[in-house]
Amino acid sequence: EKRLRMLFLFALLQLCSAAIFVVERSSSTQQASVVALSEKDGSVLHTSSLTFSYPLPLVETTVNPKTGTYYIITYPTGAPGAVLYELTSDLTVNNTWTNTPFSFFDLQYSSHWDTVFGIYVSSQYGRVFSKFTLPDANSTTTITVDQIATLPYMWYVNASAFDQFTSTYYGLLNNFPGQPNSTLGQMLLVGRVFDATPKVNFVTLESDPAGVVLKFLAYHRKWATLVGLGMGPSGAALVTVNELDGKFTVYETIPGVVEIEPMFVAGNDICAFFVHPTHKSLTCWGFSHRVVKTFSNDFVVGAATYYK
Repeated sequence: EKRLRMLFLFALLQLCSAAIFVVERSSSTQQASVVALSEKDGSVLHTSSLTFSYPLPLVETTVNPKTGTYYIITYPTGAPGAVLYELTSDLTVNNTWTNTPFSFFDLQYSSHWDTVFGIYVSSQYGRVFSKFTLPDANSTTTITVDQIATLPYMWYVNASAFDQFTSTYYGLLNNFPGQPNSTLGQMLLVGRVFDATPKVNFVTLESDPAGVVLKFLAYHRKWATLVGLGMGPSGAALVTVNELDGKFTVYETIPGVVEIEPMFVAGNDICAFFVHPTHKSLTCWGFSHRVVKTFSNDFVVGAATYYK
């Protein structure tokens, strides 16, 4: 009996321990699966029964920091539009919304409002920063949208982050490519949504040194800083971003990287997946730079987030 109690407590601790939620897509089958990885050594803690296929890069995740409820927004192959999955912290599918009458993406969960903020697709090239209300699991209603601020025309959000303490949404804006007057420049959406009347600013991003193009954002509460991850002339670059004037400075360069995959904050660390010529690595920065685990390159990390 004592041994059984010890085993139960060990299992409970495993369930309650911190985890990195990852959507990984097989390079051979194009099928996506959802796993929870240990933040300590990258080992698999849970595997969800949920699988789907989707066109890259159309998948994104967010988590309710109070409950560990995990959301995946994607556009599955064969589906009429966006599908939002809600999973418990052990990766059991709790709810699926498939009947949303509009397209939306880049969701971030706000614990202050107990709902998600993100980007509503208003037209082919029109995007609106918005608040979305998710109905209860047993409700027959669908997701509703409250539009907040229209993005500059022909710009879209490529990545996003959220500061739970100040209820601030950050969106990395890129210009639609291949169109007249398209630019390689980037902008930052800063949406402060703590109050009933949100305050939204758009800031032009400037790299120091020049040449770094950002791909991911994360907000580090311990540092009280917005951080970004991109590629530059010297390889992958971790940067700190000034949200007031848009200037960002390289914090560290990681050479030998051929591609970068999602970045996220894990406790006091900033973590990201890097693709090297022969392998993939999960790398974190905290008090020191450390490689948590190396993986084979037979899958693509489409999205990742963290819960503790």
